[in-house]
Amino acid sequence: MKCTAFVSAALVFAVGFDAQAQTTDWRSHLVTTVFYEGDSFGTSVVDVYVDGASPDTNFNGQGLNLKWTGAGGVPERPGYVRFDNIFGDIPMGSFITRATLRLTASAASTGKGQLKAGTRGYSNFSESASTYNNLAGRNNVRGRYFDQLYSKDFMANLSTGSVAEVDVTPAIRAFFDNYQDSNQGWPNWGIALNVNPPGAAGEPGTASFYDSEYPKAEYRPRLEVEYLPLSSGYMARAYQPVPAPTAQIMPTAVQDTLIRGQNRDGGTADLSNKNYGARLDTLPVRWSDGPAGQYRGSSSALLRWPGLTMPVPPPGTMLEVADALIRLNATDYWNVYQDLPCNLEVRAVSRPWSEGWGNGVDVPGATYNSFKRSACDPAMNAWQVPGGYGAQDSAFLFGILGVSRARGEIASGSAELAQLVASWLEGETNNGLLLRATSNGDFDMLSGNIGSGHLDPYLSAGLIVIFKVQPIPACQ
Repeated sequence: MKCTAFVSAALVFAVGFDAQAQTTDWRSHLVTTVFYEGDSFGTSVVDVYVDGASPDTNFNGQGLNLKWTGAGGVPERPGYVRFDNIFGDIPMGSFITRATLRLTASAASTGKGQLKAGTRGYSNFSESASTYNNLAGRNNVRGRYFDQLYSKDFMANLSTGSVAEVDVTPAIRAFFDNYQDSNQGWPNWGIALNVNPPGAAGEPGTASFYDSEYPKAEYRPRLEVEYLPLSSGYMARAYQPVPAPTAQIMPTAVQDTLIRGQNRDGGTADLSNKNYGARLDTLPVRWSDGPAGQYRGSSSALLRWPGLTMPVPPPGTMLEVADALIRLNATDYWNVYQDLPCNLEVRAVSRPWSEGWGNGVDVPGATYNSFKRSACDPAMNAWQVPGGYGAQDSAFLFGILGVSRARGEIASGSAELAQLVASWLEGETNNGLLLRATSNGDFDMLSGNIGSGHLDPYLSAGLIVIFKVQPIPACQ
């Protein structure tokens, strides 16, 4: 009798990385390693800050003293940190599930403003030779979408010894792909750091941290990497629009659109028949009933990854879906000090919506009123409930609490999402997901598309799927 490997959807389904999630078997196999200067792994940490006020001076060994002094003041001081010699201690074929940069505050911090972190700090920064002039200053972290990984508001002054935890997962995932194959991912150029002014007036602020030369090892910058090794019996892959497959990412097409019912910031414009399928930067998911001058109105995001394919299993094995997570990355505009965390619900879409090609214009495609708007009749193919929330439009899968740009990468799921993704991999109808804000606030996330202003595929909206590696059954 001939035996054929297959993918089964009738498996163990459970929730993912989110803090609210219950533990699943694959999570018990996660390995966490902490790297810092002076550890037992032989890690080398390269870190330095540079100063626009002294553009030709190298400040190695004086901490990571980041600063913004406001409009018309002394130029800011960005910093850079890179962890070398670390990937040899992460087994090839592993999947990076989380990477956190931990910085310990020194006495110089005021803690005002936002700590910014961006990927690909600079190709050749060094502790001995880098200056503001030869690192091109803040342009390496300022990028509106391209560089930014994370931003964190400090609501009070940073106290000496407090720790800022910076999510750098997409960067480490890209660096690890490049380590495994130099034609993939991004070279390890480290992380660029900066401080954003905390208001429109550019109020001065600093964020100062101990560096790798500090005598007490426990205060030095640390990189905590959590990964799922292939030896665990599980294989994980992200599904995102990358040019070619990598060791951690399966390339996939993406369709996404914003559907919004009313303008933001107290506006009253009716946007419910306009399509945003050509939007290439952010998808602002929001709901607010606040007064004029605050975020007001409602919107949803539709996401779909058509044509999902299975990764190649190790020889003599087959893959079964064990878990699935939606992967989102928050963003914001440089110098915009506005963040209204909200709760999201993730819904499975039942309607065959159309992406469209508009960006706030009346063209055929999904709108707040219609899932597949017709040019000749805007009322055709109407959602049961505007925004796609009706029982005939979409089904609730799970909720995510407190989404904001301070979360960094958000990867969360449910048993129902895992079962749905398994069905998509088997070729069943894929209408994708709808994200809806359920509390007063907004969540600006990077879209699934790669276009002008959003050039880093490792930051785009996608899926993470965990597969159980099973031996092919013996023929009977």
